[in-house]
Amino acid sequence: MTYYSSRFFVGKSRHICSLGLCSRKANSYSLRTLNERARPRDLYDLYLIFKKYRLDLSEVVNILKQKELFKELTQESLIENTNIALESYESELDSLYYRETIPKESIKEMVSKIILEI
Repeated sequence: MTYYSSRFFVGKSRHICSLGLCSRKANSYSLRTLNERARPRDLYDLYLIFKKYRLDLSEVVNILKQKELFKELTQESLIENTNIALESYESELDSLYYRETIPKESIKEMVSKIILEI
């Protein structure tokens, strides 16, 4: 199965605009997804959006906190889901259509910064 990395096609910024989503809102959706489940491509999407748009973490977290969440946004859930997702990170990313190499350490660093904002 081939996954298209990402639901927002972060490789081309015009695709985000064509979906009617600003990058902050798109990133808050990616963060919400990571909060609620543990999939490597969610980490990948989140990292690429943060990298491409250099977003203010506190602003993204605040946008997310205003949304209806199925699961409360907590540091614990982000840490737990990140650890679970990183276990199969390399194997799942092999099936992505658009791929950029992102080391696990870079992912961990990004999640650590997000956690400080919660």
